Amino acid sequence: MKNFIKKNWIIITAGLLVTIAFGMYVWNFRNYDILDNSAKWNDFGSYIGGIFSALAFLGVVYQLHTTKQEQKKQDFERTFFMLLEQHNLKLNTIEQEVIDEIYDKIISNYGSIDSLRNKIEIQEKSKIYSEVNSYFLLLYRILKFIYENNELNIKNNYSGLLRSFISNKLLVMLSYHLSNRDGSYRDYIKYNNSFSFLEHVNFIDLELEFMH
Repeated sequence: MKNFIKKNWIIITAGLLVTIAFGMYVWNFRNYDILDNSAKWNDFGSYIGGIFSALAFLGVVYQLHTTKQEQKKQDFERTFFMLLEQHNLKLNTIEQEVIDEIYDKIISNYGSIDSLRNKIEIQEKSKIYSEVNSYFLLLYRILKFIYENNELNIKNNYSGLLRSFISNKLLVMLSYHLSNRDGSYRDYIKYNNSFSFLEHVNFIDLELEFMH
């Protein structure tokens, strides 16, 4: 209901103005017989003319509003598909062996999340994880852009399209990437939750602490 009002507020306003205007006219002249009174009809015509002038102005405002919204959508789509192209190019630079290696390291971990992070991001896998980290930075930018234009992301159409290019293994790695972090990752986590990005990830093989 709120979205309907937001999208059609000009039409609703116009309807209310017409109703109120006619109501006020009928109320003011309810006791006058105007059928044979030409002066009253002239007044009525002027009154109606004023109403339609106001409606014409609202029509112009509505047209400008519609044009602005359409332009905003076109600008959003142009930027989104440019970012999506960058995303896919970046994704193609990450070798599948790198993804498999880090993914296996994550799901076979039996220690704490901190010890796992130390192995992957600082010690033995730090060089190859830097490639993945660079990809996650780009993914953050795209999710932020969609979130800031969320009124255009109807039924998660654009975030869903982005998600369709990301493998299940990368989504598991993303959940690891965001797990047990400091406050600087709060927005990143918010965007993921908002778009249900990890909704269909199978966490059965992941450590309980990691899931938390």
